[in-house]
Amino acid sequence: MHKVQVGVLFDRVFFLQLAGMKISLEDIKDTDRIIYNSCKQVLEMDPEYFDANAGLGLTFVLETEELGKRDLIELCVGGKSLAVNSKNRKLYVDLLIERRFATPIVEQVKQFSRGFNHMLSDSAPPRSFFKRLYLEDLDGMLRGGENAISIDDWKAHTEYNGFKETDRQI
Repeated sequence: MHKVQVGVLFDRVFFLQLAGMKISLEDIKDTDRIIYNSCKQVLEMDPEYFDANAGLGLTFVLETEELGKRDLIELCVGGKSLAVNSKNRKLYVDLLIERRFATPIVEQVKQFSRGFNHMLSDSAPPRSFFKRLYLEDLDGMLRGGENAISIDDWKAHTEYNGFKETDRQI
């Protein structure tokens, strides 16, 4: 607004949510290394050892702490009494990732996506835009590069995909 460029980098988890894609364990690797390592360990542990140790005492809950208040959130109906074992541990990890990284901000992601889409087009669904884009490319679009932009080069390499050079969006 005041000709001040703000550096913006999108987190992979946020970007995947904008694209409407499911977040996997590998996707959270750079976002939260502690949860990533813990979940990876649960999944890679020997099944016999895991079951012999009663799934390390895990149940289908997420323990949270906010402003000193501890809370347990069930990852599924009856999660407090459902023990994690070698057969259901993949489901446990998937539900844990969903609840920890997607569910709390689903409404904010939806509103951001709508606003971003409004700037791009009046008709295309926002998810279709993000699904066709790599995170690094979006970061580059938002952050800009270190080299001056060549408008001639930009025009020479633009694919309009159903648009014309004179369309409002272009």
